[in-house]
Amino acid sequence: MFSEHDITLNPNWFSRDDYREIAELFNTLRKLYAHAPSYSMIISALHAKAKQMPRESPVRKNVLKAVGFLNTVTPLTKTQTEFVVDHLSEFARRRSLYLALMESADAWSNGKYDEIMTRIQGALEDSSRYSEPSLGTDFREARARIRAYTHARRSTKNVPTGIPMLDERIRGGMEPGTLGIIMAPAGRGKTMLLVNFGAIALIAGYNVAHITIGDISELVVSQRYDARLSGFAANAFAKTKAGFAKHVMRATQRAKGRLFIKEYAAHSASVSDIHSYLKTLQDRKQCKIDLVIVDYADLIRPSKQNGRMDIGRYRELGDVIIQLRTLASELHAPLWTASQTGRSAYKSRTIGLQDIWESIEKAQHSDVVIGLAQHDEEKRAGRFRLMLLKNRLGGHEGIQIICNENTDTQTIAQAQNQLRTRQVVP
Repeated sequence: MFSEHDITLNPNWFSRDDYREIAELFNTLRKLYAHAPSYSMIISALHAKAKQMPRESPVRKNVLKAVGFLNTVTPLTKTQTEFVVDHLSEFARRRSLYLALMESADAWSNGKYDEIMTRIQGALEDSSRYSEPSLGTDFREARARIRAYTHARRSTKNVPTGIPMLDERIRGGMEPGTLGIIMAPAGRGKTMLLVNFGAIALIAGYNVAHITIGDISELVVSQRYDARLSGFAANAFAKTKAGFAKHVMRATQRAKGRLFIKEYAAHSASVSDIHSYLKTLQDRKQCKIDLVIVDYADLIRPSKQNGRMDIGRYRELGDVIIQLRTLASELHAPLWTASQTGRSAYKSRTIGLQDIWESIEKAQHSDVVIGLAQHDEEKRAGRFRLMLLKNRLGGHEGIQIICNENTDTQTIAQAQNQLRTRQVVP
């Protein structure tokens, strides 16, 4: 949350006991992990602290209220964090000066003006140290570093893809703040794979925002999710058989998370527009978005660069990917998107990073890159291969995972022979 700032909270700044408890806990976590604590650290520590208090204690009730509030708050963007730190610095100066003046009452009565000046000067110096820029990680502080590793592993909620061999190689799923790209020629099933990733997340209880850009409308995307979750063919939703809606509703109720679908015309929305929509969505719906899907990156309108729009398509696409990666980081949620390959990939039996269309920067700034390969025989058989082209989350680049597809129900599943033997095609 405030990793770039070395923040300490003085409990004496606050008049309420519950605020003092929170400040002391914040400082304890900061000292323990050698950096400012994250939301998840504070929430779990406050909850444990509240359990130790008497059940009828007003402080306990207020601390639990703080836990409830923090659970609804989304991680701050870099700009918001800087705003908070600036106001915290001003708050620290005012409260430190106030305390120094209150403590100087006796000195004032006795005419000890030098003592008053010393206290005020000390208060100003102390308050300036409450939000100093972070000096980074001191590698000699091994214990704090190992504790941070352990806490990060325990507190991070990776969002699974539902493809076992892929999830195994990305540490159980995509981590918050990471960006994944699916590369494939047109018509090979990029959108169907993205819908499957979203459906698996919904079933697992994660909230999903699916941004569709271009020719596929909100209605069509909704139908595909209904088909994937219910098992009914997507084209069956145009029929009006009695009781059909009830069957679909009953089948889709197993999705524990919430799904929001937003449509944009091709090249009409920038990453900034998508960011604004997602922040508004979270504020109005009072829910944290756990997975963002953008279908797809090549159709996002590039932002202006220093007022110029002639920087070239190569750099434009690279900038879009950088902005999507930043968006994932600021929302503290994984983001999946898709991109077209070049023409050579249509006839090739494999897909590599060399097949990326227009800009290799799309791969350079992504955490996971997956190629979706499918020749004509595989297409007729309802089969394709996922090729792990880049993986910052665990390596194993170059493997191929065989999957079966059902375009009617929008279902994708790893091939049974690989599930039984954990066989990986080299």
